[in-house]
Amino acid sequence: MAISLNVNKQPHSVDVPGDTPLLWVLRDVLGLKGTKYGCGISLCGACTVHVDGRAVRSCTTPVNSVENGKITTIEGLADLETHLVQQAWEEIDVPQCGYCQTGQVMSAAALLSKTPKPTDADIDSAMSGNLCRCGTYDTASLNDLITVSKISKGVFYHYFSSKEALVAALADRLARQVFEELQPILNEPGLDSLARLNAFLSEASRIKADMAPTSLAVFRDLFRPGNRSLYRQIAAAWEDLFRPALTTIISTGVKEKIFDTFDPEGVADLIQEFASNTYPVVASALDAATEQQKKDALHTFRKRLRLHGIVVDRMLGLPDGSVQMLNSQSVDRIMDALTSKGPKPVHPRSKP
Repeated sequence: MAISLNVNKQPHSVDVPGDTPLLWVLRDVLGLKGTKYGCGISLCGACTVHVDGRAVRSCTTPVNSVENGKITTIEGLADLETHLVQQAWEEIDVPQCGYCQTGQVMSAAALLSKTPKPTDADIDSAMSGNLCRCGTYDTASLNDLITVSKISKGVFYHYFSSKEALVAALADRLARQVFEELQPILNEPGLDSLARLNAFLSEASRIKADMAPTSLAVFRDLFRPGNRSLYRQIAAAWEDLFRPALTTIISTGVKEKIFDTFDPEGVADLIQEFASNTYPVVASALDAATEQQKKDALHTFRKRLRLHGIVVDRMLGLPDGSVQMLNSQSVDRIMDALTSKGPKPVHPRSKP
């Protein structure tokens, strides 16, 4: 069956069954290999092309349905010079493995041709069907994670199923490093249980602050709306690691008659829950558009930590202000690292 196509402004006649996916006609018949096969069910976006200016998934588009349309592939995106989207792709060093990028570029170009000044909601809607294993369209790219983890891309692809899996592994390594550095406090002689608990919490926050410039900044993406489940997964792993030590401190304090609680492990769990439940406050600081908004978020963070400390005091039968949930200076340093823009690549959304 002969089917006439207009591809990249060139006429073609192809002899294929009408229900053949456009993707295979482009790749196998016309030799246009830039359009990629990813999933075959219109879920990943790697096969995206334009039909009459619209982004369509060529892997499920029957070739006979576009016979009268104008088809554009990545090869024909610009006539004489590199398309502006492709220029931006190179300028901000987006490509990692490169497999999904043709679909990403085609979706972005279709959006901009229709909406030259898109809102964030427009971008999210247009790009939501394009998936990337490397995750370079997030604030922290695979390169950032690899720099911190000190592994190669080959190791990443061999051992990790996704960028999120690598983030979780990095968080686990960070937790174990923090816990290892806290051992001297757990074993230090001469401390009563309240002093040991405060020293444990204060030193943990100091260590995190010391690591913040190189490690915690990578985890800014955890505070993006779509990553809350990953945040909870990582928080739960931290809680499992630190629970026994906190429970031992509190149980010893009960024996010493410094603390008064019938459930030391429950208090240990709540101390960690309070720490992880600051998520909304940190997220608001990351979203702050002005310095004043950032200061307001930090002020709210401090108040929340003070409140948490008072709740723990009362659970342990202590006067208010006895337990210090976080060192004040460490709080400032951690928040500065998380909210610092740093020398990171320009995010695509900042492009005009």
